[in-house]
This record gives sequence, C-alpha cells and structure tokens, in this order.
Amino acid sequence: MDRYSPELERVKHLLRQSPRGMTVIELSRALNINRNSMAKYLDVLVISGDVEFDRIGPAKHFFLSQRMPLYEMLSVTSDCILILDAYNVVTFANTAFFEAEGLGPETIIGKKIFTLNLKMVSDDILNGLESAGPGITLQKELIINADSNIRIFNVKMIGTVLHGGIHGITLFYEDITKKRLCQERLKSSEKLYRAVVEDQTEFIIRYLPDRTVIFANQAYCRAFGVDKDDIIGKKFTPPIPPRDMKRVRSQFADITVNNPIVTTENPVIMPDMTLAWHKWTNRGLFNDEGELVEYQSVGRDITSQVRGEKAKMELIFEITLLSDFTTGLLAIENSDQLYQYLGDYLKKTAPHSCIIIVSFSKTQGAVRVISQGTHWRNKKWSDYFENLIGKSFPCIVGVRTVLSPGLLSPMPPNIFDYPGISGTPFACLGRYLSQYEVHCMGIGLEEECQGSVLFISRAGNPPGPERLVETLLRQTGAFLLRVKENLKES
Repeated sequence: MDRYSPELERVKHLLRQSPRGMTVIELSRALNINRNSMAKYLDVLVISGDVEFDRIGPAKHFFLSQRMPLYEMLSVTSDCILILDAYNVVTFANTAFFEAEGLGPETIIGKKIFTLNLKMVSDDILNGLESAGPGITLQKELIINADSNIRIFNVKMIGTVLHGGIHGITLFYEDITKKRLCQERLKSSEKLYRAVVEDQTEFIIRYLPDRTVIFANQAYCRAFGVDKDDIIGKKFTPPIPPRDMKRVRSQFADITVNNPIVTTENPVIMPDMTLAWHKWTNRGLFNDEGELVEYQSVGRDITSQVRGEKAKMELIFEITLLSDFTTGLLAIENSDQLYQYLGDYLKKTAPHSCIIIVSFSKTQGAVRVISQGTHWRNKKWSDYFENLIGKSFPCIVGVRTVLSPGLLSPMPPNIFDYPGISGTPFACLGRYLSQYEVHCMGIGLEEECQGSVLFISRAGNPPGPERLVETLLRQTGAFLLRVKENLKES
C-alpha cells in the first residue's frame, strides 16, 4: 500500500474538497490519471475504510468516510493506552495516560519512548518492547508509588499493525489497585482463619440414614455456630436453600454399595445469614449385608473459589458487552437509532428493570425509548411510558439536574416533591418507591447533558454493575457530543 501513498493522498485531498462525492471518470479527469488506475486506487481506499461510495443510477459516487476514527473511541476509555510505531516513536496516547503522567501531548507525542522519562514506562516494559512483535502479547505488572499513593497496573503489550500496514506496539494499562488491595485483605483474613483452625481445616460429620448426628468435629461446629453436645444424638441438617435441597437429596440417593462416594457442591446459609459454598465428599458406610448404616461427610469451604469464578464470568461479560457496544456505535446514523441501541444493551445489564431513556432540549424533555429487562413483570408501568414515547414535557433546569446526576444514583422519595417534577411523566414514581427503586444517570457532560436514563426495579435488584452502566452512558454521551451534527434529531 505504501507505494501508492502519493496517489492515494491526492485522491483523498480531492474528495475532501468534494463532499458530495465524485465518480471514477470525474476523479481520473481531475487528476489526469488513467481510469483503470483510478479504479484500483479507489478499491484500496474502500478496503482500508478511508473512502465510501453510494450508487446513484449506474455510477458509483465516492466520498471520504464519515466514520468515527478508532483513536477517537480509544480516547473515551478510562484505561491508559499508549501506541508506538515500529521505531518506538509514540504516535498516540489517550487522555487517561496523559492524566496519569501529569504531562501534555506535546511532551510525549512524536518522541521515541527510550528518550522519555515516563513513570508509566518502567525498565521491564522497555525491555519487553523489544520482544513484542505482530500478534505477540506480553504482560507486565507496574507499581507506581508517588506521594505515598500506590497505583498498580496490569500492562499488556500487544504487537499490532497500524494504519498503512506499519508494525507497532499497543500498551494497555488496566488499573488493578483496588483488586490487589482486596486480594491482600483476603489473604490476611485467610491467614487469621488458618491460625484459628490450624488443627482442623475440614468439616467432618457422621450421621445415621435418618440424619441423626453421631459425630461432629470442632471445625464443623464452629462453621455452623452449634455446640457439639447440642447436636449429637439429634437430627441436624445445615440450612440449605430450598431450591438446592432437592438436588442434594437426589445426589445422596445415588449412594449405593457399588457407588459409595458422591461429591456435592451446594450453597449453605451460615449463622450470620450470609451465603457460603461448601464442597462435600459424602461416603455411605454399609454392613456385610449391603445395608446402609451411616454416612460420613467431609466438607470444606469453597466460597472464595465460587465467588472468584463468578467475578471472572461477570468481568468477561462486562468486557464483551462493552466491546460489542463500542464497535456497534460506528454503525449508528441518528439519535433514534442511538437511543434504541443503548436501550437494547442496558436491558442486558438490568434484567429486573424497566428502563426509560429521555432526551433533553433547552426547555423540553421527551421519552425516547422504553426497554424491559427479561425479568420485568409490571406491564402496566411499561404501557404507561410506551404511550408517552415522542411526546414532549416541560423540563426546567432543576428537573434536568434531578434526573441527570453524573453517576448512577438512587432517587430519594423527597425528590418527587420538587415543584418541577409534578408536570412530568415521572411524578407518579413517588407513589411506588415503597415497592420499587429508581436509579438514574445523565447522558453527556453536566454542562451539556443530552438526556437521562431511569432504571425502575424492585428493591434488592439494582440495575446491574454500576461501573458497566456508567461506562455505557458515558460512551453514549461522548458519542452524541462528538457526532451530534451528523445525527438526525427527532
């Protein structure tokens, strides 16, 4: 592609001056280039995404692509990103990186990384840059201690191909400070727990087929908050949630002379009413006649493992959803599509909620989209707001402020006493706060808020991971502000 660069730049320069587009013949005449050669250059530009075309009658009209550049999207993310070319020259750094360094673009962009003294680029990272080729991913950990404020980053160096086929390296910095501190606290708690029960780490209990306990060790009694003398000779079953009890009993029924051991994993309601997970090895003890005489169960706490696996799956879900959402933004053509697109993604994060998306003008508001999570059951409410879609309502500055906080926030009951709320479709919400919770957040920057999203859900079912919801709304607001002149306002 490099050998065509001068000609390609001439074509793009001419198209930049002709926003309505030009045909192959018009371009070849204007640049005095053979028609077949011009068609070849246009094919290259279309494949690279720099140029698009529309067919008008029998002819194709070519014009510069109007899609948002990838670098614009990267600038929105909260993770620090640094991109180097094949000569280790910094070609891009996003806002988060500049803020972490406390430097401006003029001190970093266009300079070789080895000549810069950056706290975000350690010696280990510099050494790793030499090994990161196209398609190769390296991972390092970076610890920054500035003014007694420790920040920990997981740094990924990925060999990438930049515009024009040039090899480069992209560095992604994920801030894992909070996660690491939580891990350290968890380790400290585990050490304390082991110190208390170092003589016994497993729960051991033996009982008759009718669940009468004949033995329980101290670890078991401590775990379930019972005294050994209070359960020996009596029937005792750990409080397992009803939906799981049937499965556990079914697994015990599988214990036979030929299959004396069954392993189960099940949740247990602990004495402090928290939910823990235990893994049990249940053995059936049989007499010479093959009759079941007792059970012996040896269990251990796997709560951290289960929660860790759940957190991992939730993180994968968040990253996948956010990546798909960001990619799909490039295909949005107008605000109606954007709000509907946002609603479709928000109901994935908030399956128990009714989601109301509102847009703002200077003095008016309008309900744009109603989206229902898969577990939302109040059709009356949904129908009420469905009937209001597209209808304007007075929206003074105070109401807009109430409905559009900068972060996802619950709406307290006294907000509905605000004078400006009474004339809006949301006045009725105050009557239902005893059964429902209302969370909201603005779309766009505070000084130029484009709209608001309200989540209505039953108490105890918040609208999904706050970090994910807030990121989706921030990206939507940033997209609206960057390309609003291209959106077809309703």
